[in-house]
Amino acid sequence: MHGFYRIDKGLNVDKQTTNENSLILARVVLLTTAIGSILGCATVANEGKSTVPPPLTTNMNSELTFYETPLTADKAVQLALVNNQNLAAVYAELGFAKAEVFAGSRIRNPLLSFSRLNSNTGLDQIVWGISASLTDLITLRSRKKLATAEALAIEEKVQAYVADVQALTYQHYYQYLASKQRLKVAQEISTISELILETTQRYSDAGNVTALKLAEAKIGASEAKLELLQTQAANLMARTKMSETLGIRASQSWHLPDQLPLPDIANREANEDLDKAIQQALKQRLDLKAARSKIAALRLRLKSHNLENTTGDIELGAERERETGGERLTGPIIEWEVPVFSRGQAEQLRIRAELEVARAELKQLTLELTNSIALALAGRENSANKIMQYQNHLLPAHTNAVARTQEEQFFMLIGVFEVLQSKKRQYQAFLGYIDAVEEYWLTNTALAKSMGISPKAFMDQANQKRLSLLQTNAGEQNYRRQNKPKHGAEHRHGHDTQPMPAASAPTHPAGDHSSHTAHKQPTEK
Repeated sequence: MHGFYRIDKGLNVDKQTTNENSLILARVVLLTTAIGSILGCATVANEGKSTVPPPLTTNMNSELTFYETPLTADKAVQLALVNNQNLAAVYAELGFAKAEVFAGSRIRNPLLSFSRLNSNTGLDQIVWGISASLTDLITLRSRKKLATAEALAIEEKVQAYVADVQALTYQHYYQYLASKQRLKVAQEISTISELILETTQRYSDAGNVTALKLAEAKIGASEAKLELLQTQAANLMARTKMSETLGIRASQSWHLPDQLPLPDIANREANEDLDKAIQQALKQRLDLKAARSKIAALRLRLKSHNLENTTGDIELGAERERETGGERLTGPIIEWEVPVFSRGQAEQLRIRAELEVARAELKQLTLELTNSIALALAGRENSANKIMQYQNHLLPAHTNAVARTQEEQFFMLIGVFEVLQSKKRQYQAFLGYIDAVEEYWLTNTALAKSMGISPKAFMDQANQKRLSLLQTNAGEQNYRRQNKPKHGAEHRHGHDTQPMPAASAPTHPAGDHSSHTAHKQPTEK
C-alpha cells in the first residue's frame, strides 16, 4: 500500500508553517483510499460489479440529505464514515504518521557556539564554533526507512478501523430493521390478546367459560403488553445505537426501510470452503496487514537503535578562536560520545518486548480469524436452514391453520375466540422468522468482516423482496372495529394494518350442513 505518499504530497516539509486544512485533506483522501481498498475486495465474490460508493462530502456540519427517503445500507455507511466521532479521532492519528516521515527525513539542526572571556591584560578572548551531528547523517537512510514503515503501520491501522466502522454500521442497520418489525408484530399480538380478553370476558359474563379461562386470558393480555413494552425499549435502544454509529442524533428525522431484505437462500453458496475463506482473509484483512507492518517497523527500529548506539553520537564542526594577544586560531573539532558504559540496553529491551507483544498479538489475531470464519460459516448455514424451515413448513402450516379456523368459525363450528388464538400463534411464529432473517444477515456481516471484504458483497446477493408482515383479512378487520379494546389497548403508533389474503373458501358442498353442530353464542345479560 502506498496511499500514505499520496496523502503527504501536499505537505511542504521545508516550510515552518502548517496548512490548517492538511488534516482534513488527509482524512478525505485516506477515506477514499480506504473505501476503495475495503469495497474493492468485494469483487472477489462479485466480479464485474463496481462497489465504490459515490464521492463523500467533506462538510462535517452539513444537514442530512437523506430525510426524504429511507437510508439504504450504502448511504448509512457513507454517513457513518463521514460523521462518526470515534472514527474522526482515529483519523487524527494520521498526524503521527506525518510527524514520523518529517522527523525521519531530517537531521538535527547545527549547533552554533560563541564565547567571550574578558581579559585584564589585553584583548578579550573570543571563540566561535559550529558543529553538526555526523551520527544523524550516517543513520539518515535507516531512519527514513523506519519512519516510512511506522507511518504505513499507522495508516493501515486507520484503514482497519474504517473497515470495522463499516461492518458495525451494517450490524446496527440489520438490528434496527429487525427491531422495527418485531415492534409491529408485538403491537399486533398485544391487540389480539386484548381482543381475546374482551371476547373471553363476554363469554364469561354469559356463563359460557370458566373463571380459569378468563384468568388465562388476562394473563395472556398482560404478558403481551409487557412484551410490547420490552420491544419498544429494545427498538429505542437499536435506534440509539444506529444513530451513534451514524454520528447523528436519534431524535433527528432520519429513518430506515420498514422491513428486512430477504436473503436469496435458494441461490446461496452453501458449504463454502473454509480453507479458501481463511486464505482469502489472510491476504485481505486490513488489521492483519497493520499488525504485520507494526512488526516490520519494530524490527527496523531495533536495527536502527543498535546502529546508533554502536557508533555513539558523533559531532563534527569547526572552531575559530582569537587569543588575548591577537593571535587567531582556526580548525576542526570532533566530539564523540564513546559507547563504553551504556549502549542503550534499556531501550533495546523495551523494543524487544514490544516486538514480542506484537508477534503474540498477530498469532492471536490469526487464530481468532480462523475461528470466527468457521463460526460465521456455520452460523450462516444454520440461519439459512431456519429460514427455509419457516418458509417451507412452519409459516405455511400456521397460514393453513388460520384459514381452517376461520372456515370452521364461518360455519359456527367454533367461536371467534379460537380464530384469534390461532392468529396470535401465527404472529408469534412470525417473530421467530424475523429473528432467523436477522441472524442470517448478522452472520453474513460477521463473515464479511472476518474475511476482510465488504458486507455489501453479500447484500448484493439478496432478493429485491422485503420481509412483509402478516396481514389481516377484511373479516378480521371488521371484527376488530366492532370489538375495539377499551382503555386504548390497541397500540398502533401510526402504523396501518395491511389487508391479509382471504382465507380459503369452505370446501363443504353448498347447502350441506348436516354435520354442523350449533354452538351456543354469548348473550347479553
